[in-house]
Amino acid sequence: NVMLVECGNVENFVFADTGMDHAIWQEVQTAWQTESCRVQSIDVSDNMLTEDCVPHFAQLMSGNVSISSLVLQNCGLSTEGFSLLVESLIEHPPLVQLYLNGNNLGEMGGHALHELLSHAGGALEVMEIADCGLRDSGMEKVAASIAGCANLRRLAVTSNAMGDRGLSLLVDGLMASSIGLEELLLGGSNGIG
Repeated sequence: NVMLVECGNVENFVFADTGMDHAIWQEVQTAWQTESCRVQSIDVSDNMLTEDCVPHFAQLMSGNVSISSLVLQNCGLSTEGFSLLVESLIEHPPLVQLYLNGNNLGEMGGHALHELLSHAGGALEVMEIADCGLRDSGMEKVAASIAGCANLRRLAVTSNAMGDRGLSLLVDGLMASSIGLEELLLGGSNGIG
């Protein structure tokens, strides 16, 4: 059993590496279902967010109107799970920080990221999508939406499956934008030495 305080009293929801599974996600969702949450930061890194868990996680966020930071590193998110999550996220105010490192978003994950970035627009300041299996065409979609991220300060795209084309598209997208990027983490991808 998970003991939860009322979500109205919680600003930062951190359950990183706690072994949350389908049953626990369902319990958390039920506990917070009827409350008006003001959680600003959610970190559930290193817990499994498989396709059967994502709807519970999305529902958990549905009553919360103030999430600005979402940390989902190494959660086993697949392309399908991430696409389901994006459907929920675009109903919220835009995120300021998004950490997705270590999830297998794959080629279509870039398309879902494009949809999310189109919604997040100028609010997003930090995006880490390292080791997400993004290939050239997925990175093309991300690069196409980067220009709308006017406040983006940190972007991590290391260890993806993109080649020279994906890297070139990303750099071109960054150069064509007016964002004040302070930190760009590259490397470990096929096209990058």
